[in-house]
Amino acid sequence: MNRMRFLIVGVAACAWPGAVAALDVTGDAQVGYAYGEIDNNNNNDFRDGEVREWQAAARVGVGFGANLYGQFDVQYEQGGEDYDPDPNGEESSERHALTGHLGYRTERFHVGGFYSFQRVESINLSGEDDYDVYGVEGQLHFDRFSLGAQAGRADTQFQGGWHDVTFARLNGAYFFNPDFRLSGGVTFADGMVESVDDAPHNHIFVEARRRIGEGPLAGFVRYDRGELRNEGETPNDELTDNVFALGLSFQWGGATSLQEFERSGASLQSPGYLMRYAGYSQDFD
Repeated sequence: MNRMRFLIVGVAACAWPGAVAALDVTGDAQVGYAYGEIDNNNNNDFRDGEVREWQAAARVGVGFGANLYGQFDVQYEQGGEDYDPDPNGEESSERHALTGHLGYRTERFHVGGFYSFQRVESINLSGEDDYDVYGVEGQLHFDRFSLGAQAGRADTQFQGGWHDVTFARLNGAYFFNPDFRLSGGVTFADGMVESVDDAPHNHIFVEARRRIGEGPLAGFVRYDRGELRNEGETPNDELTDNVFALGLSFQWGGATSLQEFERSGASLQSPGYLMRYAGYSQDFD
């Protein structure tokens, strides 16, 4: 709880106008709705289903001078999975992530590290699971193209679901013009389930984002596909999802276009994308 309070205070301090009058501050907030399908083979019990969730996130970036840059993220997702044909197969969950970034930034690149406190609350199953997620990250910008990367580890005291996870992510963005961006990425991760079973994970996403007129709003559509396996079972437990999301974002600060925001705004990625699969892993128990 102390870690959550620390990050919340950091976000509030950066967002408060009087506290940041002399700092270079940018930020964005977005809301979206996601719907998808789950193909779940759990110990030979084939249970396909649907996923539906609301998503909200906000990022605040602060340039402290001398190329020192910090960013604070808040992410919240609420929804559930409805498995067929079980009439009692609906599983509701909430997921929270509070993340802090610190690094060295120029117009061409960023290099630094991050720490994220994440909580996965599965209302129907096993209560709350808390994760400490930490690692290194970077960005590299070209004329119309940007690259980003993260690598790290996710630790938890809960040994029933996905734990002792190491991960690496590579993503890129191409700008057809300063206000139209196509981005995508791939994640590879490996962890454990129930302390003994190897549980690898891979994930891809594609997103199109377009600024609306000359204002601060942008609309986006996104596709995610992920796979999580429990290789300690024979045959393997395997879960695959295909999720589509759409939503709106609002950005503020000195950056105006989407491309300028990518280079100088609060554009570092939260590692909160791991939370959905941590929640899925509880169904492997």
